[in-house]
Amino acid sequence: MKGMKTALCLSLGVFLGLSGCTMSPAYKRPAAPVAADWPTGAAYRETKSAASAPPAAELPWREFFTDERLQKIIATVTLFKVLGGGGGE
Repeated sequence: MKGMKTALCLSLGVFLGLSGCTMSPAYKRPAAPVAADWPTGAAYRETKSAASAPPAAELPWREFFTDERLQKIIATVTLFKVLGGGGGE
């Protein structure tokens, strides 16, 4: 019985030792399918904003959101918040 346990442990050890080995080749990452440089041409020229145009963060919200329906929604929500609505926020 002792010889059987030794043989079982030995074969299990060999099996576990060899299971960590692999026969597959080393992985080589393929080249990325993208251009090495940024695209060029008329469509990719840098746009320049007007020097007199203010940043969007400085615009009043009614000038930033020009859609009349959206302005009504924002005004309603703002009034609701000012009057104490809003679910405890």
